[in-house]
Amino acid sequence: MSLSAALNSSLSSLLALQQQTRVASGNVANAQTPDYTRKNVNLTTPATQGLPSGVSVLSITRTVNTALQNDLIARTAEQSAEDVRARYIGDIGALLDVKNGQPAITQQLQTFQQAWTDFEASPENPNLARTIATQGQQVATSLNRLAAEPSRIDSRIASDINTAVGELNTLVRNAYALNTQIVTQASTGQPVGELQDKMDTIIRQMSTYTKVQILPTGTGAIQILTSGGQSLVSAATPPVFSFDSLNNQVRVTNGANTTNVQATAFQSGQIDALLRMRAGYIDTTTTSQAIMISSAPTDGTLRKFVNQIDTMANQLASVVNTAYNKANSFGTELAANFFTFSTLADPPSATVATDIVQGNVTTGSAGGSLTDTNTAFGAYAPTPTLYHRVTIVSGQGAGSSAIITASAGNTITAPGLAATDATSIYQIQSVTGPLLNGTTTATSTTTITDTNNSWNANQFAPTASGIVYQVRITSGSGAGQVGRIVSNTGTDLTVNPPLSTTPGVGATYVIEPALRNVPSAASMLQVNPTLVGGTTTVSKGSASAVKQALSTGTGAVFDPVPIAAASLASLGNSGIIQGQLTTANVFASVISYTAQSIATVEKAVSDAETLRHQTDQSYRSQVGVSVDTEMSNLIVLQNTYQASAQVLQTVRTMFDTLINLGRN
Repeated sequence: MSLSAALNSSLSSLLALQQQTRVASGNVANAQTPDYTRKNVNLTTPATQGLPSGVSVLSITRTVNTALQNDLIARTAEQSAEDVRARYIGDIGALLDVKNGQPAITQQLQTFQQAWTDFEASPENPNLARTIATQGQQVATSLNRLAAEPSRIDSRIASDINTAVGELNTLVRNAYALNTQIVTQASTGQPVGELQDKMDTIIRQMSTYTKVQILPTGTGAIQILTSGGQSLVSAATPPVFSFDSLNNQVRVTNGANTTNVQATAFQSGQIDALLRMRAGYIDTTTTSQAIMISSAPTDGTLRKFVNQIDTMANQLASVVNTAYNKANSFGTELAANFFTFSTLADPPSATVATDIVQGNVTTGSAGGSLTDTNTAFGAYAPTPTLYHRVTIVSGQGAGSSAIITASAGNTITAPGLAATDATSIYQIQSVTGPLLNGTTTATSTTTITDTNNSWNANQFAPTASGIVYQVRITSGSGAGQVGRIVSNTGTDLTVNPPLSTTPGVGATYVIEPALRNVPSAASMLQVNPTLVGGTTTVSKGSASAVKQALSTGTGAVFDPVPIAAASLASLGNSGIIQGQLTTANVFASVISYTAQSIATVEKAVSDAETLRHQTDQSYRSQVGVSVDTEMSNLIVLQNTYQASAQVLQTVRTMFDTLINLGRN
């Protein structure tokens, strides 16, 4: 080797060693920095005239372990989901006081039972009769309070989803910006490891909201998708996600196009956990019905809780009233129904309709929908205060009218709409107030009959898109009462829970969309107002039967807020109490179910935390910094640097000697 080559080799070694020292020092300095990965200097030996010529830095890369990173992403999403579930299941447990050896609601039931026992022993004592009404109202009031809580919890869950979706949008935008920086920096040959570490931070934060997967692109940038296949980072512009709380769906906007994400798009993570907990509470979509069938206590949590406390209310009212109504009453004694259900608030009676669009059907339909290829329909979806109605004003199907449940492009869906063809002219209106009206020809507390009207089967049953209908008696006997329609056949409307009193024949009624957040039986349970007001007294002859019924009697369990019959029939292991149980056992079963749910979720949280910690430790041991190793490397680099410097000094001395010889 010539002295010139030796000089170049020594100099290149010193430069490479300086770079290696800087990288090793950076590793040590960032050993405790979250998401920092160990950086490595990759060397190469350039050749001059076919001979090796020193050493140079080829690249600076970071240590990666894709398999462990994917595992860590999954474990992070799972832990985040379990944390959310535990928080809200714990809130429900606190409402029921399940960690108390004697929860308040069960104590009140026992006190109510004891009041009947005392009254049986001294039926002539008016104070004991009043105590029964007082204790009964305390139980009813506690159930009323419990019934008010799901809506508050739902508001918090919906707020959490909105926050999570907003944070996800921010992370998506940040990932797009980082991708651009990575591509730009890589194209100029600069190291991108620090930027890639920042991307890891974004991915870790994303995984708290939903489980994600990473796809390399070959340009240094990455694509990010949810494990359910929803694109987060891939297209030219970032998608924007939003939350539709009425339908419990996440929506995505790409450019001018907004659509619902697939039901399976978000798997694990906070968003999925929160969506599943409120499934079926306000909406009745097919997705929510499928979730409700799950036996997991964290699926359809709010609706199951409502169904449970409604079961408690219905059981109590059914058992007590059935026994009470068998007794004879005298004088001012209450004749029947110790417990009743209060009526719903009377909604506005006037219908206000505003014309939106009129057009001509271009493609006929067998019914239930309408297509006009000349019109792009708006996003028609019912809300608690506004809905849209389509009416066929002339041609085929003239006179038919129905509520629009959904719209897409040139087609609207309106269950109950008559068949149409190209002669059909339609009118779409935005509407508040009643949909239809009529006069009763036969009635009971559960059925309204109008032989002058004939509706399509189940035209007013709860729909998959979330519409619930109600019938309101507007005049005549029973005016002011409101019943939720669960089904209709021919000329009969079936309501549940039952009306307080039977409307008179000839009473007028209206049918209208009901609020989606339907009041539950537990929210309306009350001791008969005449007992509370003192205008009637408890029947003396009822004491023995009611006392016995509360101890051993079973009641008919029904759901006052129907979702779908098929779903309800499958909910026996999902929080709905079914079968023949005593009142005390029903109350105890609800408490026990919640307590077991809390224990299950708390164990899941512990397991998820442990698994995530173990995975994180494994990942960090593979890609993180070992300070001991890096310090050893620095010592080696220092010694090598000194050796290379000595070689360089020797070569310089030799050059000086040669130059001096030439001068002499």
